[in-house]
Amino acid sequence: MAVGKNGVCFISYQYPTEVGEVVEEQVELLPFADIQDIFEEVSLLSIQNFEMYEDLTDMTLDVREIRFGYMLVKQPESIGGYRYIPVWDFYGIDWPIYGEGSYYPENRDEPVFTINAINGTVIDRWMGY
Repeated sequence: MAVGKNGVCFISYQYPTEVGEVVEEQVELLPFADIQDIFEEVSLLSIQNFEMYEDLTDMTLDVREIRFGYMLVKQPESIGGYRYIPVWDFYGIDWPIYGEGSYYPENRDEPVFTINAINGTVIDRWMGY
């Protein structure tokens, strides 16, 4: 669900799951200022994989939208299963600039960066945790 200044502007319902027991109630979320600080400190790591290109001279991550939502996260073997957790997703475009000065924006429909809204850990969406 995406919410703008005028209310709900988009809802998507995909991949329904069987809901189990509630594990935690009324959890306290980190203030968004803390989420911003975490993003500023760690976000460049999300685009470091471009460093493998020898002619890369600069890299920019242009964040276009930030959404609050939930993510299904695999739990450790000792707990088992999956849990929905509240997250902040950052959507945007990668702008690599190569030696000859050209750039090839990487448009993404999925988040470029995800942060756990409860404890501030960074979540790798490809790995699922």
